[in-house]
Amino acid sequence: MADWSLIRTQLETWVENRTGLPTHWNERPQGWINEDPGYVILRIISRRSVGHDSLDYVVDDTAPAGQEIQITQNGTRQFTLQAQVRTWRHTDDFDALNYTSLLRDSLCLPQASKAIFDVAKIDFATVVSEVQVNNTRDGVGEMIDGRDLSIANIDILFNAYSSIDDTPTGYVETINDLEFYDVDNPVPPIWTGDIEVT
Repeated sequence: MADWSLIRTQLETWVENRTGLPTHWNERPQGWINEDPGYVILRIISRRSVGHDSLDYVVDDTAPAGQEIQITQNGTRQFTLQAQVRTWRHTDDFDALNYTSLLRDSLCLPQASKAIFDVAKIDFATVVSEVQVNNTRDGVGEMIDGRDLSIANIDILFNAYSSIDDTPTGYVETINDLEFYDVDNPVPPIWTGDIEVT
């Protein structure tokens, strides 16, 4: 299956590298967050499967009897990474929307992004949305510590690879009354008998 712990670690690393801001997972315990110039709250939402999973069969003749066949279920999963940037700076180069743009504009970079995603076996699919969060009270944004926050969200759709092995198994099939014969002289058969095929 997809390694969600590794996925979270790699995505957190990527967001911190691209924005320079500290990150926190929304679902994880955390204390009071009040970092300057801001921080990013991460969530993984909307997990789903894509299409039908497939079964792959691999036969290993060197495995112990009854364990020669390994069956693996493989499939594609999708999830959305939601990054909410909160900053106390409101200039164009440092507001929250600037930081979400840094993420959006680097998603395809081979070293800065793709190499990090590859470790977790995920791949960028598309940007679902990037929006500045509306003000909450009469033109004043959310306030923390007596300061207005600039807030922006970016939702990024990722593909993840899932692969999980079943318990190894084996089989024995008996073919009854098998005959070997000479093509030119089919009667009588050269050999008649039962064989077991694994």
